Amino acid sequence: MIPSVFIIVDNFPLNANGKVDRKRLPAPSFSTSSSNDNTNSPFTRLEQQLQDIFSQVFHVESTSVEASFNQLGGTSLDMIHALTLIRGEICKEAGFGALLTNPSIRQRAQVIEPLLFFEKL
Repeated sequence: MIPSVFIIVDNFPLNANGKVDRKRLPAPSFSTSSSNDNTNSPFTRLEQQLQDIFSQVFHVESTSVEASFNQLGGTSLDMIHALTLIRGEICKEAGFGALLTNPSIRQRAQVIEPLLFFEKL
């Protein structure tokens, strides 16, 4: 596995045992372009909801809607956590396979949107 982000720190925060305290490490910034770029901001309410869920899963303030799950450092447990939140908050019919084949928030929104229509029927 190759890290997608490297963060340079002056020194590592240590816990009482002298080991690296991962919780006190700085959070990575996943933005790949300037903040004036509108392609990274959500266009729809559904994209905003998905962005909020992924921010919660990855413990970051905001994620790009174009960033893939793997670019964000997602693991299989993160995927299950995200799917559980999506099913609880947005759409009960969201499937694991659809989330795997559509890596970005924007792509996932396009897959989930038709399911919302049928869920209302």
